[in-house]
Amino acid sequence: MEDYILPALNREPIIPVTDHADPAEGCLMLWEEDKWNPPDNQRHRYQMVAVVRDDKPAIFTQDLGPSVKYPGIPFQAHGAVKSDTGHTFIIHTVSELQYYAEISRNSPMVIEGYVPDFESAFEEIRGRKNGN
Repeated sequence: MEDYILPALNREPIIPVTDHADPAEGCLMLWEEDKWNPPDNQRHRYQMVAVVRDDKPAIFTQDLGPSVKYPGIPFQAHGAVKSDTGHTFIIHTVSELQYYAEISRNSPMVIEGYVPDFESAFEEIRGRKNGN
C-alpha cells in the first residue's frame, strides 16, 4: 500500500482487524487479493476494506469465494486522499467502493490488466445522478 494514502499501515507491524464495516462509513481503501484457503484447499478471492477504528486503520476481510470465479486481476481502490498540508480526507464510503468493485471486477479492462480510474468513474456516476 502506498504510504501517501495510509501512512499508519506502513509504520505499524500489526494492523487491527474488525469484524464489520458499515456500508455508510468512510473507507480509506478497498483491495482484493487471491490467497490460499486451507479448509477447501484452493485459492480464494478476498476483499479487504480499511476503515478507521479508534483513530487507527482497521481491516475488514470478506471471502468472496474461489478465485476461478474472478478472471480479473486483483485490484485496489483508494477512498482517501492526502492534502498538501498532510491531512488525510476520506472521500468515499465502504458501499461506494464495494459497488464500483462489483461492477468493474469482471470488466474486460480489469481482466486485461488495466486498473480503472475509480475517481473518474465516480465523477461520471455523480454527474449522471445530477442530470449532467
